[in-house]
Amino acid sequence: MTITLTTTEIVAWWGAILATVVFGWDIYKWRTSGPRLRLSIRPNQIVIGDSSREGKTYISIWVTNIGDRPTTLQSLGFHVFEKRFHRFRRFRRKAVMSAIFPNPNEQFPLPHKLEPGTQWLGLMPQSEVAEEAKGRFIEIELGHSHAEHPIRKLLKSEALNEKA
Repeated sequence: MTITLTTTEIVAWWGAILATVVFGWDIYKWRTSGPRLRLSIRPNQIVIGDSSREGKTYISIWVTNIGDRPTTLQSLGFHVFEKRFHRFRRFRRKAVMSAIFPNPNEQFPLPHKLEPGTQWLGLMPQSEVAEEAKGRFIEIELGHSHAEHPIRKLLKSEALNEKA
């Protein structure tokens, strides 16, 4: 059995394959476009050179926009959970305590427009968070304008070793 294709059929197949590849590429670009935020949490940080913050320990929150569009950072807070699995919706997010920090950075207050390729730093007083955490699970939450749900990252209470 031999298959013979005319020039028109070959061009039609080539066009169909090329159109499918381009369509797939457009879907990929659509899914990966927009702001993409990377959230990094570092407990046990001290500030040097700022007399108003000396002698205190902070949790630093670094946010980097690795996407291709700006976004607006809107809120920063945390939730404390008794058990790790209480964080999930299926368990109705049973938080023991929730808080929001209205001004985590005086130089770049919230809301803050975060351009592509830039970083934002927020500081949360560690003593206030550690007081509520003791043996529990802490989830840092960052709200921004391009997502229906905030970005969440878990911080174990054992990481909050208060340094004097």
